[in-house]
Amino acid sequence: MSGRSQRVLFEGATSDSFYLRFGVPQGSWLGPLLFVVYASKLFEIIKVHLLNAHCFADDTQLRLSFNPNSPTNQVKALEAMERCISDLRKWMYQDKLKINDDKSEFLVIGLRQQLLKINHCSVRVDMIDINPVKVARNLGAWFVSHFSMSTHNSKSCSVAFFWLHNIKRISHFLPRDKLEMVLHAFVTSKIDYCNGLLYGLPDCEIAKLQRVQNAAARLLMSC
Repeated sequence: MSGRSQRVLFEGATSDSFYLRFGVPQGSWLGPLLFVVYASKLFEIIKVHLLNAHCFADDTQLRLSFNPNSPTNQVKALEAMERCISDLRKWMYQDKLKINDDKSEFLVIGLRQQLLKINHCSVRVDMIDINPVKVARNLGAWFVSHFSMSTHNSKSCSVAFFWLHNIKRISHFLPRDKLEMVLHAFVTSKIDYCNGLLYGLPDCEIAKLQRVQNAAARLLMSC
């Protein structure tokens, strides 16, 4: 972990060697373990503010519930969120990390009746006020404020039809077994992703998924 240096080779020219004080070699087997150790303090800071968190690699989500019938409860929840973010920024600055304020999103989730009771709110991150969004992407799944999966379903079907249209243009160049592999890789995988979240969808939403499958089957059988 010490005594490491690095040089850059570009178009036959090599830079001077410089000493590495931070970081680990990219792709090293020790890298993931050291990252977990490095980021472990993140949960200690969050725990102080009584928030919940979900992390996937370097993507961190803070969660906090509050009673929409109580304006005071809403204010306290926002203050706790802002204090936690402020402390996280201080920790990141000390440990040579940088939070991307422009990519931070704020989503309020609840029933439609509950959302109507909530006053307009925003979360302040450094000098930026982040207003709540209606739709946010979470690890490839689209979440909306009233937690309907119709947006995620529609976007998945749209992407699947995009790939289906492009595959159709080259389908006559592919043998049937290869075409089947391509359809599974680029079309059916789109509607299968996070399909556990689609449980209980109404028939009109299930019909959208069925249209994608029918179109893929027709293309495959036509070859």
